[in-house]
Amino acid sequence: MANGLQSPSTDSLRQQVVPHELQGAATTLSMFQRTVATIAGPTLGGLLAVSVGTWSVYALDLASFAGSLILLVGLTVPDRIQPATKPSFTSLKGGVSYAIGRRDLLGTYLIDLAAMLLAYPIAMLPFVAARYHQSWALGALYAALPAGALIASLTSRWATSVHFYGRAIVVAAASWGLGIALFGWASSLSIAMLGLMVAGYADAISGIFRGTMWNQSIPNSVRGRMASIEMLSYSVGPTLGQTRSGIMAASLSLKASLVIGGLACTGACGALAAALPTMWRFDVRSDPNVALVREERLLDTEN
Repeated sequence: MANGLQSPSTDSLRQQVVPHELQGAATTLSMFQRTVATIAGPTLGGLLAVSVGTWSVYALDLASFAGSLILLVGLTVPDRIQPATKPSFTSLKGGVSYAIGRRDLLGTYLIDLAAMLLAYPIAMLPFVAARYHQSWALGALYAALPAGALIASLTSRWATSVHFYGRAIVVAAASWGLGIALFGWASSLSIAMLGLMVAGYADAISGIFRGTMWNQSIPNSVRGRMASIEMLSYSVGPTLGQTRSGIMAASLSLKASLVIGGLACTGACGALAAALPTMWRFDVRSDPNVALVREERLLDTEN
């Protein structure tokens, strides 16, 4: 609940404090921060729990949150940032109407939702690990996804030369599905890890282009409401996706649940790209919404 209140605000704030041309770099840096935390956090927590005691993990958590709160309170917000309007049903309706009216934007939400609904593998990791004899198999599988995402964030410099964001999102999300299908089909731990690393890499690339597209093409007046809609895809999607994978695994088999789900994700991405051609054609160099936001931010800076 607290994250649901905090996340849309911080997402919209980044658009206003980071220069327009650096939104891609800021999104990549945010992806890197989350990935490192995903890998380092459990590792450090496990070491502390074993060497010092479980109390030390909670103490470190408390200290880190207190430090974050102090930094947040001390954050200097530029004068040009206007306070948000009071929430209302009319305001919410206007945000939803904006999202529906922007078919390129709507496509990014639907693709992310499809990827999570059809090919989210986390609940299946313990069952897949049980296939293998290595005692460290489960830990390796849990680490493979963030490892792939970390590689993506460290080697994403090439992304600055890509201008068709919609196409990059479609290809990356489709590759996520293929990675999950490979993970489910694999008969060896190394291939299973490779599949998850491919999926993690693709998911990070999709996230980089989605975040950059959102912050460069959504006006400040609706950015917070769009961030709330965006949050639905990565909060509701994984929950429904794990339910779907469990039901299919029980009805068919573990392998069928993962392979069919991954391939269905890839197919859904292709179908959405065909159904929403404005998303596929999105070009950051010529898109009118990007030009509008760039001009808006330029005026804010001058004032």
